[in-house]
Amino acid sequence: MTELFFYSLTCICIYLITSFSVMSCLYSLWDIIEDLVVRKVNESDASKFAKLSHCCPAQVWGVIWFLVSLGFLAVGIIAALIVFGQDGKSS
Repeated sequence: MTELFFYSLTCICIYLITSFSVMSCLYSLWDIIEDLVVRKVNESDASKFAKLSHCCPAQVWGVIWFLVSLGFLAVGIIAALIVFGQDGKSS
């Protein structure tokens, strides 16, 4: 009986942590788009980097950072699927 309880608790924790992680990453992506691409903030990191690099405007750097963040999110989701598998058990 206790094995069933701990197995259920482990599955709940895995899904809960995965859900929080994905929501945090999605908020980060939304924040990048809102702050750096849609509305130009003169004192943002992207505008400072654009002034230093002299090659691209701040919106382009925002899109680049968005794509990098999206790539890390995809790698994290794929890694979680590989580690936890389809049945929720760690390998």
